[in-house]
Amino acid sequence: MRIRSRRHGLGLLLFCAVATLPAPPAGAATPSAVSSAANPAASSANVRLVKGFYDASGRGDAAGALAMLSPGIVWNEAEGGPLADRDPYVGPGAVVEGVFGRIGAHFDNFSVEVDDLLDAGDTVVMLGRYHGVDKETGKTLNAQVVHVWTIADGKLAKFQQYTDTLQWTQVMKP
Repeated sequence: MRIRSRRHGLGLLLFCAVATLPAPPAGAATPSAVSSAANPAASSANVRLVKGFYDASGRGDAAGALAMLSPGIVWNEAEGGPLADRDPYVGPGAVVEGVFGRIGAHFDNFSVEVDDLLDAGDTVVMLGRYHGVDKETGKTLNAQVVHVWTIADGKLAKFQQYTDTLQWTQVMKP
């Protein structure tokens, strides 16, 4: 599936409003991925799920986007980046508070431009760019990004970000 130059705002204000989601129970297991390589219909459903997450986020539908996350999602920001200090974020509440809330505090007009969604069965890879203006420095972020999603049991179970962490740091540093 290919999506060209489509920007998705993260609806950060709505994400911040639901930051009080309960944390997963202590010792909650991360769902195990079930390969869908032998099942093209499941693979296509995985791409639609990831696309649905970006679409819901872009419309500010926080509840819809969060409903796509596994209760035990394991979310990792790019190593060396300003938001990687709490990796891994486990559960939707931790992602909302530690990632989306902090992005909303730092950036105006933050968006994710999705260029491609690559189907690899129970893994979907997003290639794109981040855009935004840091509220404190006034500097513009225009950074390449790759998101690697793992899907299990029809939910987004794991997230790994790869991005230009030097640019993030330079934009956010006064």
